[in-house]
Formats: sequence, C-alpha cells, structure tokens
Amino acid sequence: MNLVYLNEEENKSIGRLLAQLADCYDSPCNRQFVLDARVYAAQLPSAVLLALNRFRCREEHNGTLMFRGFHINDNQLENTPDAVGREIDESSAAREGFFLMLLAAFLGDPMGWADQREGALLNNILPLKSHEAEQLSTGSIADLDWHSEEAFHPFRADFLGLMCLRNPDAIPTVVGSIHDMSIPNDIRDVLFEPRFVFHTDKNFQNGHHEDVPEAVLFGNKAAPYVRIDPSFMSAVPGDDEAARALRYMIDAFRGVLHNVAMEPGDVLFMDNYRVVHGRKGFKPRFDGRDRWLKRINITLDIRKSRALRKSQSSHVITTV
Repeated sequence: MNLVYLNEEENKSIGRLLAQLADCYDSPCNRQFVLDARVYAAQLPSAVLLALNRFRCREEHNGTLMFRGFHINDNQLENTPDAVGREIDESSAAREGFFLMLLAAFLGDPMGWADQREGALLNNILPLKSHEAEQLSTGSIADLDWHSEEAFHPFRADFLGLMCLRNPDAIPTVVGSIHDMSIPNDIRDVLFEPRFVFHTDKNFQNGHHEDVPEAVLFGNKAAPYVRIDPSFMSAVPGDDEAARALRYMIDAFRGVLHNVAMEPGDVLFMDNYRVVHGRKGFKPRFDGRDRWLKRINITLDIRKSRALRKSQSSHVITTV
C-alpha cells in the first residue's frame, strides 16, 4: 500500500481551504460544489495531488493509496449517527466530507445510486441496531464478506474512497489485490469467459438487475481487471469447470487479504477494478462513539451511465 503522510503545514493549508468552502457552500454534496470541486482540488498540497495522479494513471502498484495524518478533532465531531439516509449521510461531518469530495474530484466524478440511500454521494459507514448480523455496510457483529463494490452492475465505480472519522476499537478493513496473486493460464481463460452470474446485493432496496452471464476477469490477460462478490454470485448452473475456476479465484484472494485498521483522519482509496474489500465483525456500543467511516464511489467516465441518469448534471444512477 502506498502511504502518504500529511504534515502540519499541509494540514494548515487544507484547513484554510476547507474553511473557505464551508463559507461558500452549505454541503459537500451541494450540486454547485460537486461541479466546482475539481477546480478547488487544485489548491490541495502538491504532494497530495502527485500521489492521486500517480494512483489514477498508473497500475504497477497494488491498487491502494492511503493518506494519513489529516487532522480530525473528535471533540468537535458530532456523535456517530444512529440512522442513514441522503440528508444524514451528506450533511454530517461536513468539514471532513469537503476534504473527501476534493480528493475524489481530482480522481474522477462522484456517483451515487438512486436505490441506495436515495442517491447520496457520500455514505456514512456505521453500525445500525437493526442490521447487526446483515451483509451490509451498516452491519457489525458479522464479518462483511470481501467483494468488489457493486460487482453486479456494468457502471460500478472505478475507485472507492473511505475516510475514517472514528474507529475506537481499531476494527480492520479487509483489503486484497489481484496484483498480488498468480492465476494459472487455464483458470484465467475460464474466468475471462461469460460463465458467471452476479446478483444484486442487499444494499439496494428495490433495484433489479437481469442475471446475464458475465466474466469475472476482463481487460488485458497479462494484467486483468476483476469483478467478484462471492456472497452474491455463482457459476452458471451446471458449469462445473466455471465453478472450479471461481473457487480457485476465491481461495487465491483469501491468500492475499490483509487487515487495515484505519485511524481517524485516514483516507483510503481502492481501485475497484483490481481490489476487493470487506470488514471484520465487531460489537458496537451504540453510545455515539462507534466506528464511523465516510464512503464515496468515483467513476472515470460519468457519461457512460447517461441512459440511467435523469439529467446530464445528475450523478445518481438508477438500477430499476
């Protein structure tokens, strides 16, 4: 993992910029700010922009980038919310949200899903009492199985960003990269063929996706991209060879997974075409101080989803 530390001077510069943005915009998801964010991102410290640019443009790394040292004052941070939804997700922890949106805007365009939290562009990742044992980002006591984000959808994000606001028990995010594994040619050939079915995951309340067979691997065979979500996919029924290839891939990913215990102020970016992620289970307190992350999905080409967005300026994709 490429780890970039923010020093005191960089924090001061970022702090001044965030204060300016808070005076100009009522929310990090304000429509005008989403449009302007890439322009303001140019004012971020050069070390930050260089790291983001290399991460975006080059793929000789394992597909992860972490910024560490962004100042978050827990005493000035509100309680970890006990509910989710567009208004809560986009307005809470606004200062931190502005910073995450700036970083994301330099990489690409933020995107949301109409059927997930009413299209929120920033999502709170936190435990909810009603979801404790669910395979959801709002679950807790059960491990969140590793996966590509929205593997079922052709317009899934290119990059995923996570910002840690609070993590008192050092609960790890689980990360694994296809860059770190070896795949035999015969297995690779099968995984490049459309012999696997991806199902809509539980994050989508009403979304529908036709289960058309797709490939697990795509792109260049020497350095493939991957889409995989073991909990919400399978080989085409009756295709034993594809089932064996999928089992190999799942085992191979398990062999390269590692834990990343994010600290407050950490921002982790992952290449969603090469990296899977999950979370270890934990017992929440529900006392306002539980683990709290912010999440953002980023696309390199917002235009490719135009048929599924209500307007050219919308960043929200429909799944129905």
